[in-house]
Amino acid sequence: MKKAFLVPLFIILSLIGVGAGYFTLIHFVIGDLGDVRVNLVNVTVSRVELDHAVITVTIELVNPAKREVKIDVMSVSLYAGSYYIGDVKKKNVTVRPNGKVFIKLDFPVYYSSTDPELIRVIVKNKTLDIKWRISGKLGINTSVGEIGKSFNITLS
Repeated sequence: MKKAFLVPLFIILSLIGVGAGYFTLIHFVIGDLGDVRVNLVNVTVSRVELDHAVITVTIELVNPAKREVKIDVMSVSLYAGSYYIGDVKKKNVTVRPNGKVFIKLDFPVYYSSTDPELIRVIVKNKTLDIKWRISGKLGINTSVGEIGKSFNITLS
């Protein structure tokens, strides 16, 4: 009778311990990264070529913490309305205590695989006519993989 009671109790306590340990580890590993704010500042057309254009996205990272935050990988996806533009990764970004960093990311847009209406807006550089959205993740590399914070921001 005791065995029938002790085995499930041991399993339940083990699961609680593993779960609490996981969340504690995540909290200590992520640390101040969880407080970093991501802002979409600007979207512009920086270059127009014969077969493609380059859209430059300016992102602001704000660190309200009293310690420096090191981001190993920042991955960003860009959308023009519901149209997916592409992905860009930036490595090794450092944000000083109570500071901010502006990051410019370039997204190539090839005309052959893009909606004609979007091409018209890009060529005329009327980026304010589009609802731009970025989504992505700020990540820290650990021995158990990449852990981080996700974001999804619209430029209005």
